[in-house]
Amino acid sequence: MMNNVNIFVGRALRDLRGNAGMTQEQVASKLCAPQSFVSKIETGERALKLSEVYDYAKALDVKVTELVEVVGDQIADGAEAQD
Repeated sequence: MMNNVNIFVGRALRDLRGNAGMTQEQVASKLCAPQSFVSKIETGERALKLSEVYDYAKALDVKVTELVEVVGDQIADGAEAQD
């Protein structure tokens, strides 16, 4: 079951991955995970565990704080769209 937070997190990670010019396969390789893992995170089908946030940020070559900020922006944009 997907919830809105997972969707916003996924969108943020997809945006950061795109900004880094990386494919899902490249991110998955850095995470030592299958491409389907990255796909499920980006679509919100799977939640990113707190223990995985650091590894994901490192794979995208961003600081955890930047990742969290982008997620916050996605949530704020989503909330404004619902108003």
